[in-house]
Amino acid sequence: MSYFNDPIEFRQPVSFTGDAAAEQAIVRYASKPFVLANITAGSLTFTNGTDIPANAIVLGAYIKTTTLPAFSAGTTTGVSAKIGTAADDDGFGQLVAIGGAIGIKIPEPGARRGVLNTSQNILVAFTATGGTPQLSEVNAGAGTVYLAYALAPV
Repeated sequence: MSYFNDPIEFRQPVSFTGDAAAEQAIVRYASKPFVLANITAGSLTFTNGTDIPANAIVLGAYIKTTTLPAFSAGTTTGVSAKIGTAADDDGFGQLVAIGGAIGIKIPEPGARRGVLNTSQNILVAFTATGGTPQLSEVNAGAGTVYLAYALAPV
């Protein structure tokens, strides 16, 4: 067996073949932007088999805020998000505030992290926080949700 330790830059798609390639778990990312309409509706969906491959093993999730949530008259002072499925709404990422500063928000992992996701859509649920929180009082906010996943070897 030989080893190649110099850095390699690939400028085109690369395929690896052989038994070793089938046993490697390659981390991939799916991303989906959200806008104010998603926040006020309370959800964003990664469709299984379209936005993320069926039988993906979700390794982690994070949210990158690009426009901070802002609020109209009322008592709402913040927006939080959690990432999961219909059966476990924080299964991949527990509730995390997405305001405060533009940038990456990393939720604590949920109980489904590392589990084979055979058929369920992955849902991002937005909730308002504050005195009497209402998503309808949010008048700005945008960003992207990222899912890190791997496919099980076949």
